[in-house]
Amino acid sequence: MAKLLYQGHGSYRITADDGRVLYVDPYAGEGYDKPADIVLITHEHYDHNKLELLTMKPGTILHRSGDMLVNGEYRTVEMDGITVTAVPACNKNHPISECVGYLIRVDGVLIVGGQADLNAPSESYRAALRELADTLPVVVLGNPIPGINCRFLQRERGRG
Repeated sequence: MAKLLYQGHGSYRITADDGRVLYVDPYAGEGYDKPADIVLITHEHYDHNKLELLTMKPGTILHRSGDMLVNGEYRTVEMDGITVTAVPACNKNHPISECVGYLIRVDGVLIVGGQADLNAPSESYRAALRELADTLPVVVLGNPIPGINCRFLQRERGRG
């Protein structure tokens, strides 16, 4: 099963069983010692995209919010067994047109990321999550989502 390291703020690292390393919103904390295979950015504020913390492997895949939300359409990308789906994310400081959350499917687990910026997910979003939750264990980083049977990870520095 994938290993998760919460680094602080909106930053976390996922290490897949096959050794691939995925970072989301690099900015806070420690744990940037593993070279990145995949990097996801939820929005372009300075405290979510400090890429200079990372060592990028040749061929590192970088997906920014603008790559994953194109003309109002949220994209899904599949990267050799890791599937990332962009979903709506916003709050008073983050316009919905500039931000995304992520559903990350890796090693038989669904990780819901970017949740700190989500403002009351829509019923269609919750319905899609319920469908996925019927087949995969769900881990939510951030606030629990009403109506979704999921495991909530405490946000503790240095624990994965």
